[in-house]
Amino acid sequence: MAPNPRQWPLHLKNPTHVDLQGVLALPVAHSRTIDFLLITYQYLHRDFYRGLRTSRTIKTTSLSMDDVRIGVEKGKFELAVELNRITEHTYRGDASFGRLPEGYHGVNSFYVLETKGRRRLITEPILNGVVEKESIPKVSYPSRLEKRQLLKHCRYMLQIDFNSYYDAIPLEDSVRNNFVFRGKDGQYYRLRTLPTGARWSVCVGQAITSTIVDIDVSQVVILSLIDNILIAAPQGSEGEFLFAVRSILTRIQQVHLETSPDRDTLLQTGDQDLLRMAEQSDVFLGEEYRYEPNEYVRKVRNSIKTVAKLRIAMRKAPYYTCRQFVSFVSLILFAAHTVNLNPASLFFLLKAYRAVYVTVCNTGGEWDAPLPHISPSVRALTAHHVCAGSERVRTHCASDTSDRGGP
Repeated sequence: MAPNPRQWPLHLKNPTHVDLQGVLALPVAHSRTIDFLLITYQYLHRDFYRGLRTSRTIKTTSLSMDDVRIGVEKGKFELAVELNRITEHTYRGDASFGRLPEGYHGVNSFYVLETKGRRRLITEPILNGVVEKESIPKVSYPSRLEKRQLLKHCRYMLQIDFNSYYDAIPLEDSVRNNFVFRGKDGQYYRLRTLPTGARWSVCVGQAITSTIVDIDVSQVVILSLIDNILIAAPQGSEGEFLFAVRSILTRIQQVHLETSPDRDTLLQTGDQDLLRMAEQSDVFLGEEYRYEPNEYVRKVRNSIKTVAKLRIAMRKAPYYTCRQFVSFVSLILFAAHTVNLNPASLFFLLKAYRAVYVTVCNTGGEWDAPLPHISPSVRALTAHHVCAGSERVRTHCASDTSDRGGP
């Protein structure tokens, strides 16, 4: 890992784009699925953006030109040719600000650091400020307890991820002018794919996934969260499980989405091999589900990846940024919830978590600014829960997914 975070690789892939019309043409088991898809497709058409007003002033991006070029090569950005022609006479040397004409809206393009030693690109539209949160279609998911109860008796589980999902959802040409940023070279660039930081991106991504997995089955449990899909079934439902897996993989193939594990490899896998694979421990949304053949149930614990993130976050550093601190505390709360620790013991951490949010939001502070002070008692509490929780999670504290569940 390079010592200078600016030298860490920018995490960008170049996946094939999903066939949006192909998704719309997929047969579904429930009409409400298509209704939801049609509602979310409005964010992919120019009519939605007509009449919206944002600041005309645009600040030069913090991304280096090397990062911008990578974004162009990977299909995330493109030069805004018409906008550059219109504004050509207004550019003056290395001026920090530009001014957008009518019909264009800015997008903040920056990166955040990941503890695994890479940088993740974030594209956050200025339009977030004028699109009311209440107007965006609501997306609902099963609670963690519901999820455990649904999966309790599932002997077979197969988890599928979409590769670089938001980068696989294209924006048509007429929509791209709503997501423009200014490079350090004075040129304007625009997004070609769904912004990662848009308020509506979650519902767009979820609607597409929900349509793909909406098939007619009775004994199979199908769960999805944006780019994550879990297909599970109890013993005795092997036939329907295999049908569900192959049907969903075929639908994914039809709309050109790439997956991990690879969709084509899974489709070519024989039935018995697929069932053997599905009997293994599987991870879904940070929780590892392990099948106990003597008890005929799945037991859950934190995944190795979750524990590794906790341990990496605990490494000594000169300081925490506001973003790093709230992310770290959130991860502690998630891991503690998995093993059913009493949340009352984490009240002090929650107070510190809330204090950071209040500080940033009420003072107009920066999320990536160093925290001015962290109480020694807070540091001690985080260390205690990480160290104790890691050992419990990794060894003997796999919590029962019984009907009575846990907090």
